[in-house]
Formats: sequence, C-alpha cells, structure tokens
Amino acid sequence: MDKDVTIILGGSDKGHFSLFKRYLQRWGFEYPIMRFADSQGILDFLHRAREGDCRLSDRMYILMISMMSFSTRQMDGLAVLKAMKKDPDFKNIPMLMLTDVEDPKNITDCLDAGCDAILSLPLKKEAFIRVMNNIGVIKMSPSIG
Repeated sequence: MDKDVTIILGGSDKGHFSLFKRYLQRWGFEYPIMRFADSQGILDFLHRAREGDCRLSDRMYILMISMMSFSTRQMDGLAVLKAMKKDPDFKNIPMLMLTDVEDPKNITDCLDAGCDAILSLPLKKEAFIRVMNNIGVIKMSPSIG
C-alpha cells in the first residue's frame, strides 16, 4: 500500500471507542484512529481535508460509522454514507458500518447506498481482517497477530 492508513470512527461513545482501539492494538494494527462524536464532524473534517488543511491525498482513510448512532444525531450514518458516495473526492473512501443490531432494513439501505461492509459488534478479529483484506488495506491472515 502506497499511503498511510487512518481509521475514522464516527458515532461511537468514548467507551466503545476505547474498546475498539484496544481490539486493534491487541490484533497488531497500528493505524491512527480518529474519533468523531457525530457524523457531521466527519464530513466537516473531510471537507477541510479536501481544502488542504489535513492533507487528504497523503493518507488512505477508512471510515467506520456505528449504526447505533442512526437517528440519534443531527446527521445519521446512512446520511453520511450517501453524502460521501455522491462526492467525487470522497466516493472511493472505504466505508464500513458497525452494528450491534442486525436490522435487515438498515443493512439493505447501507449496502444499497454503497457501504463496503457491515461488521457486527462485538468486533471479531477474523471478520475485521477479512474486510480489511477485501478493501486492500492489509494482506494478513486472520491467524496472524
């Protein structure tokens, strides 16, 4: 991979963020993780990045949004997904949704809107590695790390 990877985690509280970060560290992932409390913060960050403030072109961003935040913020995860997929600068950013409830309608809506993968919580190492392999971030066996 040519670019450094940064994971953007949106819509999760501090407790879930800490847990997610511990999982990744335990599994050997050393990527920086940025946390945004709400979905609008993610879009604001990416717009600043496009304008040069955050050097968007030097990094590969992986966006993960908690589906638990649906309808609890000013802009839900699905709205962010749709906005990003319409924007030519952001449409190729891999987009993963995290959920602890497998609501078939939300899952279908996310996949129809262009979500790259949906991961169930609690996060499982093998599933996470498989998704990261599929989007081209890593080449790693689930048994490693």
